[in-house]
Amino acid sequence: AGQNAVLLTLAQQVDSSLSYQLTVQNVANCGNTIITAPNNSATILIARPAQFLDVLINEFLADPDPVVGLPNVEFVELYNRTASPVSTAGWRFADATYSTALQAVIIPADSFAVIVRNDSAPLFQALGCITIGVSSLPSLNNTSDSISIRDASGRVIHTLVYSDSWYGDEVKKLGGYSLELRNPANPCASTGNW
Repeated sequence: AGQNAVLLTLAQQVDSSLSYQLTVQNVANCGNTIITAPNNSATILIARPAQFLDVLINEFLADPDPVVGLPNVEFVELYNRTASPVSTAGWRFADATYSTALQAVIIPADSFAVIVRNDSAPLFQALGCITIGVSSLPSLNNTSDSISIRDASGRVIHTLVYSDSWYGDEVKKLGGYSLELRNPANPCASTGNW
């Protein structure tokens, strides 16, 4: 470790299903001022690599117009259904024609995160959402599309081909409503599970 880094050696292996509290004492900053509470501790999450179907495309809004209670932007919500935090470092989100790199974000165990354009992220952060900002979100086709998330090695984490027939409602099919996975324990069921 260099002059500005600290190397920690732990007596036992960390468990990715737990969060850890790291607290420093009697450590000075660059101005030689001792760091004190609340700035002397941090919660540490050890993310593990996601496997197929560990993280699901849980909800998406392909046609935000007309506005019906949701922000007027396309978004994709991911759900980490595991008991461990997962990192999106190196991940890509794609539709049938375009792929974009995701920011490295930790999605805590049994939690959600929203993929959204960077300029729209504040709308979701104001609602308390974890956001994964992208410079350009693939345009989600209103009637049907194929969407997927892949890890840094290109392995599929989750993929689906949707259709506006999944709404099962002619009014909702016209826009403003999202499609949400009803049962994340059965992610491979298509039409009836959305």
